[in-house]
Amino acid sequence: MAYGTNVYIDTNVFISAYSRDEKVQYTLSRKFLNEVIKGEKLQIRYSFFTSGFTLLELVANIRRKTGSKDKTRSLAWQLKQSWKNKIAMIGFKTKSVPKFFEELVETAIELGITTGDTIHSQLIMDTKMDYLITWNKKDFLKLRKKMKHLEIMTPPEFLKMVENMEKRERTGKFKELLLDKNDMNYKSKKETIL
Repeated sequence: MAYGTNVYIDTNVFISAYSRDEKVQYTLSRKFLNEVIKGEKLQIRYSFFTSGFTLLELVANIRRKTGSKDKTRSLAWQLKQSWKNKIAMIGFKTKSVPKFFEELVETAIELGITTGDTIHSQLIMDTKMDYLITWNKKDFLKLRKKMKHLEIMTPPEFLKMVENMEKRERTGKFKELLLDKNDMNYKSKKETIL
């Protein structure tokens, strides 16, 4: 894995972090987002992204649950402030609205998924993300087939992967990933580490 890896966070992670409906997902989503926002090690190694569409879905969800415009506006402002410089908002690369919809229609046909997941999938493909963090992994299986390098994980799976990587780095077992593959002694160095 390269440093500076791009990670896209799906809407359901944010909704779970702000909705106590599912206690386990609530706790795990909050832990994940706290690590993303406050964890300096993660910010060095990974770049985190979501979309304006995510904010729209989240705000619509909060508005329906609270019934309050003022609470929703306040929470939307708080979210944008807490994400500032930590979770970048990305948009579509197309230059025209008709082209934008043509791409979405084609993606919907190819992947056979919901409208929301189609929008997220198009963004993930356009920006060539390395990771997708979601609670609905099965919804993105066709996207995974289309983007072979894309890793799809839940928030705790991602944090566990990072934790395991840090352990390997501390114990020296991570060195095999850092060796120059053009080095004549690469194979023997790798075997020595293992």
